[in-house]
Amino acid sequence: MNNTLRNVFASAALALVAAGSASAGVFTTDNNVTYTATVSDNILNLTIDAAENDWNAKELDILAFTMVGLDKVTLVSAPTSGWDYSFESGAKAKDKDTATFTANAANQTFLTEPLQFSFAFTGTDLNFDKLGLKASYLANGKQSDSISALQVTAVDAGADVPEPASAALLLGGLGLMGALRRKARRG
Repeated sequence: MNNTLRNVFASAALALVAAGSASAGVFTTDNNVTYTATVSDNILNLTIDAAENDWNAKELDILAFTMVGLDKVTLVSAPTSGWDYSFESGAKAKDKDTATFTANAANQTFLTEPLQFSFAFTGTDLNFDKLGLKASYLANGKQSDSISALQVTAVDAGADVPEPASAALLLGGLGLMGALRRKARRG
């Protein structure tokens, strides 16, 4: 019975690790900026962690998305208000369309903590595997961080991915159950 409990515990731990690691596409650039992106249906959730960047950037200034077949991108939520939107359609059918969000003069999106955004995309045959992102930051003049293809992980809207704290609680509970069972057998 002890081996059975150990196998259940090990299987649960492996399942939680696999589920947690598959929850988001993560990409860190040479400038030490980490972009974490998930998409559900047409909603892109993007977290930018540039707090410890390597080139003294202080503030996010511009986010520009590029993708073939893009019609519009709507900013659903942002850490600050005051984003100006512009859209440029590709000159040829196969050129990428560009949606740009620029912080206006009143917007101060400082990089002291991770920034979380949500965007709704509309268009024909959206392919998030080919979503490009260019982010511009204010530092010593403008600095840019470009990603030709942002790593995005699709998340099933109905699937729940456990938070790390929930996974730790479950694993701790399973460990406690095993310890109590072992104690009961000895006593």
